[in-house]
Amino acid sequence: MAKARDIPSIEQGLHEAFRILKDAGIEEAIKNFTGKQKSASFYRSCSDPDEIHKIDHADSLAIDYECLKTKGIAPMLSAHEALVTKFLLDQNKEEASKTLSQVMNELNIIIGEFQTTVHSAQSPSSPGGTKLTSEEKMKVKKAIVKLEHILLHLQISVGED
Repeated sequence: MAKARDIPSIEQGLHEAFRILKDAGIEEAIKNFTGKQKSASFYRSCSDPDEIHKIDHADSLAIDYECLKTKGIAPMLSAHEALVTKFLLDQNKEEASKTLSQVMNELNIIIGEFQTTVHSAQSPSSPGGTKLTSEEKMKVKKAIVKLEHILLHLQISVGED
């Protein structure tokens, strides 16, 4: 049975990377991007919350690069982002006390706002017509950042007991 890992955690990010790349892919990524010849078993021990081995930052990047090439996602970066967001939420007690249902409701609102922003920007009657102006691009970027923030909050809410 697989070990339970905290969500978010570096161990969980590494576990996700193993699901994507398998042992051979992890070894190949480390070799290609860092020149190191470490076995997958070492990195498996880094994904074990009961072990004392810790992954090197350069190795973490190498694994994310390979995951990006393979699946278009970066599980180690996602773990880091979620851990930093969790730290910030812990500093803001009001945000940290939100229930999963509250976070889901906020997500629905933010998705609606995001869709409205994108549809308005692409409307033929918008300032740039169907082509986005610089101002519209900035509005869309702000909406994406807001969406990313609530998704990280959701990831943290799901991972808490």
